[in-house]
Amino acid sequence: MQAAMMSRRSAAAPIHALVDAASMVEAGVFQNAVVIGGGCLAKIGMKYAGHLKNDMPLLEDVLGGLALLITKDDGVSPVVRLDSVGKHDIGAGSSQQEIMTSLIVKPLTA
Repeated sequence: MQAAMMSRRSAAAPIHALVDAASMVEAGVFQNAVVIGGGCLAKIGMKYAGHLKNDMPLLEDVLGGLALLITKDDGVSPVVRLDSVGKHDIGAGSSQQEIMTSLIVKPLTA
């Protein structure tokens, strides 16, 4: 269970980094920001046993890499829509309905 939770958190990390970088560029803190990510050796070994047991190739033995340059809108490149980012305000409530409304419905409505 812990490994699965760690896997989900680390898989979402590039989205958080992308939003942070785009926010800083939009706010004028930086003119440019680079989001860099890639695989890690600990992740490679998490699921290989099942592959070996079923005589399957090890797909996790390849480290991927990614780099995204975030700049001001130049009118040509893709745009990070920060208005679509959900946030859970302190006063929004803690029921499942209130959380989903805050994180999903409000940004989609906007």
